[in-house]
Amino acid sequence: MSAEFPLHRGRAWLGVAASLAFGVLCLVTAPFGGGLWTIFGAVFGLGCLAAALYGLRLLFRKGPVLVISAEGLTYAPFANRPAPWNEITAMTRILSFGRMQVLGRVTWTRAPSADQLNFALADYRAYPNGVFRALSRTLQHMGGLPPISIQLGSADGDGDAIIAEIKKYWTGHIAEYDPRPADQR
Repeated sequence: MSAEFPLHRGRAWLGVAASLAFGVLCLVTAPFGGGLWTIFGAVFGLGCLAAALYGLRLLFRKGPVLVISAEGLTYAPFANRPAPWNEITAMTRILSFGRMQVLGRVTWTRAPSADQLNFALADYRAYPNGVFRALSRTLQHMGGLPPISIQLGSADGDGDAIIAEIKKYWTGHIAEYDPRPADQR
């Protein structure tokens, strides 16, 4: 028995629209900015357009974006085949919060739909690799996190339900990272 989570289409369309808007805006304004903005704006704009195209590719993909089964964890942006549970070496859930400050008082609001789940594998050679995947894995690793990132909000399901499904099959510890300052938790 497996748990399948389809792509949350509303959030995906919003991501595509935002990426497309930022990409076009940066590419249009880059030539007029002068200096570093010309280079940065062009690179950032092209990156946003690439993200929009990737998002469109996911939107028109058939099937679920996340599958959790006895065979392993299948996350469509990572690979089309499951990562077996015995190959997963670490998992970390990054909790998401919204921060608001009014008159010097800081309040935090939990935003579970923006949580992220990172996992590491013993060997990546059997899985797809490319420039963007390598860049993403490197940035995650530099932050001290396992390199494969699952945006739980991209799946049409509650983050806690996804974690509960994973715990049925993976016996390792799922670390939680709370980004709030220690004195404000």
